[in-house]
Amino acid sequence: QCFTSPQTAGYETLIRKIIRRAPTAAMLGFATFMWLDKENKPGKYYETGEDQHGVVCRRYGVPMMSVRDAMYDEMFEPHNSYGVDRSKILVDIVHVGDYGAKVYASFLAWALRHQVTRNLLHHHGRRAALSAQQTPQMPNPLNPEAAQEDWPTFCAEGLGVQKHVADNQGWQ
Repeated sequence: QCFTSPQTAGYETLIRKIIRRAPTAAMLGFATFMWLDKENKPGKYYETGEDQHGVVCRRYGVPMMSVRDAMYDEMFEPHNSYGVDRSKILVDIVHVGDYGAKVYASFLAWALRHQVTRNLLHHHGRRAALSAQQTPQMPNPLNPEAAQEDWPTFCAEGLGVQKHVADNQGWQ
């Protein structure tokens, strides 16, 4: 996996900025997936941006929920036990429709409940001791570019609308 691409540096920079500015903030990575049919290709669904982002999340101790891992069988088996098929969830190979947003939201709600419960059970009765601890030192970045605070965070949709950005002239 290549950790020198601007996309990876942008993602790592975003996580580093959040940690630096709000070191006690809770974070959860929510990895969606490009559902391309890649039949008969090696590493069929596991050589993706999600895998690179997962490495970054693990580096910084950020739990990550994978839609690919949670819904792989449902997305590719039209007669699955849930009665869900990809065409009802996605409007294209990446973006969800209204029903898909509800499905993703339910996974996200489950993951948040799971993480909160895990955290409360793990740290029960240790809050005073934990709050007295110093914030751990920031790990060295995986991508050297991510150490730059002024590195722009990557957003594919943002690049598409960049030509329409105008200076703020105030309310008119």
